[in-house]
Amino acid sequence: YTFHTLPIERISENRYTLKQSLQTDWDSLERNMRAFLRGCMKVNQLNIPEDFRLWPYPNFYLYHAVWRTEVDARRAAMRSRQAFIPLIACISFYLRLLYHLESKWVDIVAASSRAPFQEPSTFLSKRQQEYERLRQEPAPSKWEWQQHLQKETSIAPEWLAYFHQIMDIPMIGTFLDVHNSGCFPWLPVFLEAKMPLMLFWGTIDNWSIPQRLTFLTPTHNATMFPIPSAATISTLVKAQKPWPPSPEENRLQEAESSEARVRLPRITGGLPRPNEDLFAFIKRRDERRLRVISSETTLEHQSRLQREENAGRDRPPGRKGARVYYWDLVEGIR
Repeated sequence: YTFHTLPIERISENRYTLKQSLQTDWDSLERNMRAFLRGCMKVNQLNIPEDFRLWPYPNFYLYHAVWRTEVDARRAAMRSRQAFIPLIACISFYLRLLYHLESKWVDIVAASSRAPFQEPSTFLSKRQQEYERLRQEPAPSKWEWQQHLQKETSIAPEWLAYFHQIMDIPMIGTFLDVHNSGCFPWLPVFLEAKMPLMLFWGTIDNWSIPQRLTFLTPTHNATMFPIPSAATISTLVKAQKPWPPSPEENRLQEAESSEARVRLPRITGGLPRPNEDLFAFIKRRDERRLRVISSETTLEHQSRLQREENAGRDRPPGRKGARVYYWDLVEGIR
């Protein structure tokens, strides 16, 4: 959606709000994403407060509220829509951190066996103290974070496989000042990801290298690139487009890619046929289910058993979703 295409409904005079069905979809999506984000944080065993957030969540901008004017309702909905982008980025960062820890697990096990145990600080909260003790305990020989994440979030294995595929998509890069940045602990994670990383070392006449970044020392040739002339800079300034762009030009465009689209996990279901009674529909659905089960692969079989187990505990994926019930025939009555 763009600013002008957002579906805004007029409830009454001077009362405008986002379309109710879209509110429900956004609310469900945000709840599932936040639950998955909390699961990723917990599995990482990082010393993170419970109310930690990198950016405001979409509901902070009140897309579900009622506004006096249509413009105010559109502004709130647009801000909420844009807030989903950093939420997606936050989830991808913690997933990338999980993959990074998996690749470094051998070194972590070796370091944990040598490090002496230290009591956590009393200034930490109970949850932070618990995570600190977990971090200092001897690390297991193999870190099966996918199983831990499924246990915390009840997410289906298909979604983890989907996330593994999108990890190869190139990410947006970032600029880092080597002398004033709080991102150095995550620098190895950024280097593993397919994202351009620009480091600002200082001016050509006055630049130094922090001790922790000696392995990234720029070469002499890299620091002696010719400075662009005034004519080159003037040409680039004239070619620069105004920012921010006008609302008419700010339309979402689908990026072209030669790679095949990543297929989303398919959610299958059945509907009654025209003039089909309930008993015939249930019988036909049971027969179809048995045919599908007979042709399952090992991975599909495990995935189905996991879904049925989650449904039996009333824990569908994302904590929110449809519940599946099977009607049994008892004394001729379903």
